[in-house]
Amino acid sequence: MQTPNPKMGTGQLKGLGLWHLAALDMFEETQPLLEGFQPYQDGIIATVTRVNAADEALTPVRLKVKLTEMLLEAETRRCFSTCEAVDGKKQGPMSIALFPKGLTAVIQPVGAGQVTAILALLTRGKERNLNTHAQIGPQLQAVKVGCERLDLAVKDREKAYSTLAGAQAAELLAREDFC
Repeated sequence: MQTPNPKMGTGQLKGLGLWHLAALDMFEETQPLLEGFQPYQDGIIATVTRVNAADEALTPVRLKVKLTEMLLEAETRRCFSTCEAVDGKKQGPMSIALFPKGLTAVIQPVGAGQVTAILALLTRGKERNLNTHAQIGPQLQAVKVGCERLDLAVKDREKAYSTLAGAQAAELLAREDFC
């Protein structure tokens, strides 16, 4: 029979464990050994299940970040366009006040970086009292709401990755115990 070693993948160890359990169950003389080996096999199976669940839970969370970013970028572009419309030209005083480095500097960062860039934009708007402007104010409010949503989505993603990391660590420990 093949001997398990820590370099084997978890799937291999799971299969090998099933093989060993079946072999031990074949003979009355070796059946008492099953109860000593079964907890290690159960540990491998439980950690595989936990890792798979954590990995699958990442998909909707990651999608939420991407879609929230896209929506926030659309709101930010609308705000920029409104600034240009109010200014009556490109690179006018409103545009420069809110977007001193241009639109790209605000929408190019992703995730937490975009939250930081948008918060700086909102701070500039507040400092210049643009929140009360008839046309710019509602745009800044929409950007603020989008930024808050993105911030929550990013934090949810961080939690999901942390959960996955914990599951993967538990898997590595179960593999060591198995071997």
